[in-house]
Amino acid sequence: MLGKKSVHATHALIVMASQPLGRTITTAQLASHMGMSVSYLESLLKVLRANALVRSVRGPVGGYELDGRVG
Repeated sequence: MLGKKSVHATHALIVMASQPLGRTITTAQLASHMGMSVSYLESLLKVLRANALVRSVRGPVGGYELDGRVG
């Protein structure tokens, strides 16, 4: 059975995957959508980023998106 953090991280990945191609989602939007605090979500995103599953984008259209790197 998966732990609570694993389930939440998987849910975050699914939400990001449902975004239109090239569109990012902010931590505030993602936290609101998932019904959790931004600080808890940021801890999940840190692990996902460290494992190259998501990447952060800076700037006016910044946020998070799935990391499309292969290998």
